[in-house]
Amino acid sequence: MNKITKTFKKLKEFIRALKGNIPEITIKSTEHGIFCGFKNDYLFKQAIENGIHEPHFVELIDNFLLPTDIALDIGGNIGTHAILLSKKLSKGHVYTFEPQSLVFSILQNNLLLNSCENVTAYRFAISNKDHSTISMQPFTFNKKSINNAALQIDLDGAMGDFTLTRSLDSFKFKKVSFIKIDIQGSEVMALQGAKDLILKQKPVIFIEIEEQYLRDLGTSTKELLETLFSLNYALYRIEVNYPCDYICVPNDKASSFEDTVLNKLSFQTSKKIFGKSAKVTFAKNTDQIYEKLEII
Repeated sequence: MNKITKTFKKLKEFIRALKGNIPEITIKSTEHGIFCGFKNDYLFKQAIENGIHEPHFVELIDNFLLPTDIALDIGGNIGTHAILLSKKLSKGHVYTFEPQSLVFSILQNNLLLNSCENVTAYRFAISNKDHSTISMQPFTFNKKSINNAALQIDLDGAMGDFTLTRSLDSFKFKKVSFIKIDIQGSEVMALQGAKDLILKQKPVIFIEIEEQYLRDLGTSTKELLETLFSLNYALYRIEVNYPCDYICVPNDKASSFEDTVLNKLSFQTSKKIFGKSAKVTFAKNTDQIYEKLEII
């Protein structure tokens, strides 16, 4: 048996050993679109099984956005939200941002599969600085599960999946009506880099707040809430089984928004959260969602 034959035999044995542990890429059609993704990725499975993992997001944009609006999707992941926004904003435009290289490739593929001509995708990490090089956590696979939605900035900078940062203010977007932000702890920096846009255009913001991700990047739920307060925004927590999503509205428009939008929604929200500072209490140090919130 020559060396080439031996090598080929070893390669086949290696592939057989991996069988069942290799991520399987598949394409599925749902009521909300066609999605390509890894079969055992959490977000992809939610999109396939439930149409989308956040049905309250679908209901919110259906009751709030107009076809001509412009929306920003910060943390695009595989494109579930961008595709929904694309369909809703048939005469408008969606700008979606995803910094992780492999996930961005899947996002681009899903935009093509769904003919999203009104979506522009950028591979930038949205932050408070422009053109800084940062490292993202790499794609990982641990046999049975994948969760691309949990990938964060790698503060040690040693992982090697490099990307550039951009602030939203640097894009000079006009007439933005809606911003969705879900970026695993980088939310405070994203808001700091969008101060001019937010103060001038006053978009409604749909944001995720999870303590551990924020803490991992040196911020906190308290700091994120107070950043929104400083921009003169009021918040409404969406009361689902895992209440980490918030609808944020300029405080001077809150009463009108409650009458015209919130009262039409089937899901429950908290009363308006607004003030200057916040005291946040967690039942356990490892909890993502606060147990008690006091507004000062």
